[in-house]
Amino acid sequence: MKKLITLLLLFPFLLSAQIYVDNNWKNAINPTFQNLDKTKIQSGILLDYGMEFTDVTAYNGVLTDTTYVNANILGDIYKTLFMSKVVADTVHTPIFNRHAYNWSKERYKATKDSSSVYVLSGLLYEYQKFNTNALAQNKITVTSNKYYNKYINGVWQNPYETKKAFALTTPIQQSRSKKVYFKLPSSLFLSNLDSQIANIQVNPDNGLGYQNLPFNTAVQLQFFENKIHNITYKITLTNNQVLYCRSKFKINDPSLDGGLQRGSIVVNDTRVYIHEDGNFFNGAWLTIRRIPGNTQITRPFIIAEGLDTGNFTAPEDFGGERTMEDFLQDVTFAGANLGTLIDAENFDHDYDLIYIDWVRGMADMRSNSRVLEEVLEWVNDQKALSGNPQQNVLLGQSMGGVIGRYTL
Repeated sequence: MKKLITLLLLFPFLLSAQIYVDNNWKNAINPTFQNLDKTKIQSGILLDYGMEFTDVTAYNGVLTDTTYVNANILGDIYKTLFMSKVVADTVHTPIFNRHAYNWSKERYKATKDSSSVYVLSGLLYEYQKFNTNALAQNKITVTSNKYYNKYINGVWQNPYETKKAFALTTPIQQSRSKKVYFKLPSSLFLSNLDSQIANIQVNPDNGLGYQNLPFNTAVQLQFFENKIHNITYKITLTNNQVLYCRSKFKINDPSLDGGLQRGSIVVNDTRVYIHEDGNFFNGAWLTIRRIPGNTQITRPFIIAEGLDTGNFTAPEDFGGERTMEDFLQDVTFAGANLGTLIDAENFDHDYDLIYIDWVRGMADMRSNSRVLEEVLEWVNDQKALSGNPQQNVLLGQSMGGVIGRYTL
């Protein structure tokens, strides 16, 4: 539970300003709207009634260069719509912190057994707003700064126009892997038009066009370039109306720049697991750069990373906050003697580098010590296959040094 509560800190856009807005803004705005017949607001959401955290009308399903969606913008759109409610609907509009908790929980679950799973959240809402010409067209009455419904010969004059807002995004917008998975849980797609959704698709800007993005299904996306991709989402309604939104997603996968790397960088398919209590585990990813020309590990230089909060701040992105690439940069810039063995410009290096990325970089050090023990056994097994095994070298960064000494 503590881990999930900590994850809520990642979503200030959903948590901030709730008490202040509820107790002050509503009390100030209610007298202006209290005489309107709320039952005539079909969606139960009147945009003019709410405090605007962003221009919701800009996210109308039409792509522009100024309406890219990210987690903060998604939150601002939702907060605006939430504040615009004129009915007490909690089915289609859950409270802010409940949605933040659910998104955090789903991200944690999705990356428990695999990184690179990006849990999306989004919204599709129909809402009403005053027509800008409503007063001039005699469809609304304003007296003493209060709105009143207008009737002509007993017929209600509709002052509202109906609009839609569509937004969808990943929680973070970067990946160190060229192969990722997008997953959209139905519980994280907020809408008052559930029954009108025919399908949702995603175009990851990888040259392959649109792919279906069904609810509750992890969809694999393959990227081929290190760049900032324009991810386009497309939602089709049962009446054939199509709406779009777009977000940015940066790919920074070392393997895509193999020509710039010395030797090769391999992200192993093998993970080291420690199972406890049936479902909890700690583990590690191993990033390996072999001696040029080597096909097997012969002379291991093992780096145990230090404290890494990445499994909380960005559980989807392989490696968390620090990776092999960061380590090599640190060594190069520091000008340490160590760099003569392993810096990126030394083509005569004679160690196979093995960087240990903790899956849970904030776990109990004793648990990650057991992971390190398993890693060392795995390295020794791989080394033995070479027929010319040499002694291991183990370097620990900060907390990784404590874990290394404890393990040895």
